[in-house]
Amino acid sequence: MKAKNKNLKSLDQFIDEKIGEKGTEKREEFKTEYVPFKLGVLKPSENIDWADEISNQEKESIELGISDADNGRLKPNSEAKKIYGKWL
Repeated sequence: MKAKNKNLKSLDQFIDEKIGEKGTEKREEFKTEYVPFKLGVLKPSENIDWADEISNQEKESIELGISDADNGRLKPNSEAKKIYGKWL
């Protein structure tokens, strides 16, 4: 069994140390600001489509790759390794 790292802290321990213990004014203020932040920032990111976040150049490249695949213009992985292996 692996020994626990004594430097690791739980999130509650970290917040207790940096913000203040539960029930303190500073901790309550943090809580009232953090919860809406967490809900507003983390939740919407789950609904973001990665395709909406990429550049037009990336979209065009993807479309070109799909077109090549649809038209049988594909090369085997072994050939790609020979061509691009020095950069991998």
